[in-house]
Amino acid sequence: VSTPSRPLEQTARDLPQLSENELAVIRLLAAADGRWAGIEEIASVAQLSRLLTEQALEKLFAKGFLRDRHNYLDGTSFRLSSAGRDYAIEQGFVR
Repeated sequence: VSTPSRPLEQTARDLPQLSENELAVIRLLAAADGRWAGIEEIASVAQLSRLLTEQALEKLFAKGFLRDRHNYLDGTSFRLSSAGRDYAIEQGFVR
């Protein structure tokens, strides 16, 4: 017995639940339009402490919404992954 295949689109219940801080980071990186941003910039623009920003970044990274890039001079920077970009577009964070 075969089961019907699942549609490729995600429903709202399939989308991960994000905290307000995680949403702030997604919005900020969506507004950055693909540009890499460091943790200090993200914390400053999102008006979050560094610890809350680190927590949000770690959770988003674990969910596959972020890419990171390590640089010895500038530190680690982040941008949306393809999954993060798609989420930001679906949520209307990108125009």
